[in-house]
Amino acid sequence: MPTPVRLYLDWAPNVIHSGILLAQLRGWFADEGIDLQITTPECDNYTVKPIQRLMAGETDLAIAPSEHAIRMSWNNPHAVAVDALATIMQRDMSAFVVKETSGITRPRDLDGRIYAGYNTPAERELLAAMIQADGGKGEFSMIAPARFDVWETFMAGNADTCWVFRPWESVLAERSGVAVRHFCLNDYGIPYGPTSLVLCRKDAPPDVRHVLLQTVATMARGYAAVAARPDEAAREICTGTEHPNMADVDRMVRAAAVLGPSLLDENGQWGIIDRQRIEAYTTWLAHHGVL
Repeated sequence: MPTPVRLYLDWAPNVIHSGILLAQLRGWFADEGIDLQITTPECDNYTVKPIQRLMAGETDLAIAPSEHAIRMSWNNPHAVAVDALATIMQRDMSAFVVKETSGITRPRDLDGRIYAGYNTPAERELLAAMIQADGGKGEFSMIAPARFDVWETFMAGNADTCWVFRPWESVLAERSGVAVRHFCLNDYGIPYGPTSLVLCRKDAPPDVRHVLLQTVATMARGYAAVAARPDEAAREICTGTEHPNMADVDRMVRAAAVLGPSLLDENGQWGIIDRQRIEAYTTWLAHHGVL
């Protein structure tokens, strides 16, 4: 009998999860005796964070940004400890975006503007720090639409900027004929940790942990395949995955082409976590009062 492994994604299925979806479609998890059961935050409109599902024992693996794991463990030493087993991307592919027609040409121009976000302490501090690093005051208004409505709020003109994943929302903007400008944290000296970590509970028994590590190893195989042939992988995923996000083949193909180069490190390995990057980000969060 296959061993069930529950995986809770960080978002609705999209190009970030391409390696997982591809490995699932090709039967690679089943080949390893793993019955991968995927759940997404759409089940409750992202009311509960994936890491909270993990800590509550409702899933075996969860994908979440590094600040969720850092804050949960730092702010509550009695909480269930989690381990980061892998990072999906080797480089930060997020950015704060503005429309080119907005007249905003650099981060300091965001002073006094409206940011559509997710109402978390980290994002507010990160955006303010980037504006200040560019010579601004770091003062802006923040609105928090429903989590899945942030992009639409920005595109509708109800906010001047939002934080996006470049291979997904930015590709959608480009394809829609809306030119956007990107402001990336690292370009302004702001350290930012991995946006998509694969997490498990530290207290997982050895036999369970063995299966989880095998699951991650199979994910690595999937992501290596995506990195090698992004176009082919994207089309295969769209053909075999029943979800509205996968109905738009052109968007997925474009997104995979942007994402592909970020998946593997210089040695061609997937999932490697840079400890110095995590430590730099944790130090920054503590210094700015987020922790």
